[in-house]
Amino acid sequence: MVTYEIIDDTDTDDPSHWLEKQRKWAFQPDERVDISIRCDKFLYLEQHFEIWAQARDLILQPDSDTKKRGLILEGPSHSGKSSTINQFPLEYALNTPNADARRIRTYRIYGDNHSIKTQLADLGRFLNIPDIPLSEKRIYELKTGVLVRKVADKLRDTTDLLFIDEFERLYKHSPASKGSILEALHTLIDESGVPIIIAGLDGVSDLLSGLPDTYSWLEKTFTTRFGSIKMKPLSYGKEYLRLLMTLHNDCMLRPTKEPFFANQSLCKDILTQTGGLLGKIVVLIKECASSIYRNKKKSTSSSSEDITQELINQVVQHLDSRGWKLSNGHG
Repeated sequence: MVTYEIIDDTDTDDPSHWLEKQRKWAFQPDERVDISIRCDKFLYLEQHFEIWAQARDLILQPDSDTKKRGLILEGPSHSGKSSTINQFPLEYALNTPNADARRIRTYRIYGDNHSIKTQLADLGRFLNIPDIPLSEKRIYELKTGVLVRKVADKLRDTTDLLFIDEFERLYKHSPASKGSILEALHTLIDESGVPIIIAGLDGVSDLLSGLPDTYSWLEKTFTTRFGSIKMKPLSYGKEYLRLLMTLHNDCMLRPTKEPFFANQSLCKDILTQTGGLLGKIVVLIKECASSIYRNKKKSTSSSSEDITQELINQVVQHLDSRGWKLSNGHG
């Protein structure tokens, strides 16, 4: 792997000062495809630390009448919400005395059946509750309150913080059921005492938008006891360039010229093409590396491992046709 040393740390805009220190290549191109494309790497950005600090505060806050119940993690698709969530258990364990990362649980909403009963039953199975029925017919025979209490009891015993990712899949699928969903969420938090972080909505206002009048009593809980924090797009600067350097190293590229992150024009174009969204930047660089590996495997001559403007344009066009999806992409 190539590592770089920043010679002039005050120079934000000119990575040509970042001197290559060492070259060690441990993998053949076909092996590097599996390692760099399939494996997620941990990233450290300022907004990650802000979110992790708020998540830890939710866990460690004293029990009181003004106790915060949760947090809404805002941001568009590909802004990095899922990767931030995935990394939190390790950061919590490393930075909090006597912390148990196993008590940080992340539940993602998948599939096409988004009824509140189905999702509560699925959450119950995720938490290894033994008497949750598998049959949809039997699930619908249960009252929502019964499922909520089962899940709340299990959370109380096993969990310090629950992340619910892709919440919009459940919440925006059926606007008419917003009240029952919020009521179930309120009861779940109230009875378990476990704070919940929701990812996939645009703040508390989005959570309460369109709520039927019969459920207006829920507004106080979610306006006074829930906070929100927004994932921001990256802009050109030292943090962004360090991110590109990290991705370059993780992909184990061997450029014949200067690394792509030392090309200011190319770095700025990557920001333009991705809107500065962390997930899109990660996907774009990984897909560029993957394209390089595939071409190198097919080529009989020594082919370049440089990420160029031409390659960026080709990959962006390909990703546009796929809706910027990658199997392990950052959400």
